[in-house]
Amino acid sequence: MREFHNLLRRVVSKGDVVNDPRTKVSTIGISGHQYTVDLRKRFPIHTTKRIYPKFGTEELMWKLRGEDSIGTDSSEKSLVQRGVHYWNQNAFQKYLDDNGLAEKIPKHTQEWEDEFASYEMRLKNGDEKGFLGPVYGYNWRHGRDRDGKEVDQLANLLRNLKDPVRRYGRYNILDAWDAPNISHMALGPCPFWHQFIVKGEFLDLHAAQRSCDSYLGIAYNDLTDAILAQMVAAEVGLTPRFYTHTFMDTHVYTGVPPRSDFWDDRRAVEEFKGRFENVRDKDGFLQVRDWYLGEVSPESEIDLGKDHMPHVLTQLSYEPKQPSARLVLKDLPLMEAIQAPSYRDVLSVRGYKPHEWEESPKAKMAA
Repeated sequence: MREFHNLLRRVVSKGDVVNDPRTKVSTIGISGHQYTVDLRKRFPIHTTKRIYPKFGTEELMWKLRGEDSIGTDSSEKSLVQRGVHYWNQNAFQKYLDDNGLAEKIPKHTQEWEDEFASYEMRLKNGDEKGFLGPVYGYNWRHGRDRDGKEVDQLANLLRNLKDPVRRYGRYNILDAWDAPNISHMALGPCPFWHQFIVKGEFLDLHAAQRSCDSYLGIAYNDLTDAILAQMVAAEVGLTPRFYTHTFMDTHVYTGVPPRSDFWDDRRAVEEFKGRFENVRDKDGFLQVRDWYLGEVSPESEIDLGKDHMPHVLTQLSYEPKQPSARLVLKDLPLMEAIQAPSYRDVLSVRGYKPHEWEESPKAKMAA
């Protein structure tokens, strides 16, 4: 998607350097961006690196089921058992916090890595639930009103959108931002607001995201929200049209010390940005990457992949391909589809032909 490349270029060229207090990883970022995709013309799956529809779809179904753990009593629905590991580190960090171990086992240490490896093995063996608190879909399906009554936002949304009058209202929203319970979540919701807007026969989706991991996260946010828009549209008998994505704190992770010390040096940052802004062709991004790698400190073994900047520069060196992928939904009611044994029972993505390149070292998500 060319819109995504424009976002990456703006983040890198205009961004400010900040050390994130939660992850303790340095970032460069901006405070706002937006783009719109016409879903009638293309399915917004990114082509300048390969992403995996299976993982994004399984995570979306997990959210729509309203689950609060990545391992469940029914292993067939477990994110871990289905090969989705996005949340493993967040679940581990919540485990440390809940058990008073966060200071004893600090982030970015060998002890943290060793304990996480043990925790992850327990997750895979079914000995850990991987409790996350009332995150995302749990609030979509099991929120509470002032009287303590459970509110199923998803069921209410579908009911409204099927109603010939209420579908045109401006209350057709999935809201994951449960302010009183943010501190009880392993991670506050990143895409926190999904508003479904009906115009005649068309259904538009506007998603707002408070925290945007530009390299690892946004591609999957676009994928899953486009699937969500098309699944909801199919359920309520409308045609999916515009998907608008509003980005708030939008950033690229640049690692931890001593690697990130580069970004604390004002002159180094100015030279980096000058070289970046002078790029005139795709190969120029590789030249900036190679210069950057010659200037920064090597990452330690436990920190390999926490600096995403080399990957961003590599991705920018590839030209987005003409859209060829398309989403095909199986003919299932939405509430039945989200309970399906596998994403393949729900949908398929056909004609996806991204650029293929080796990501070395593999980028790590900041937990």
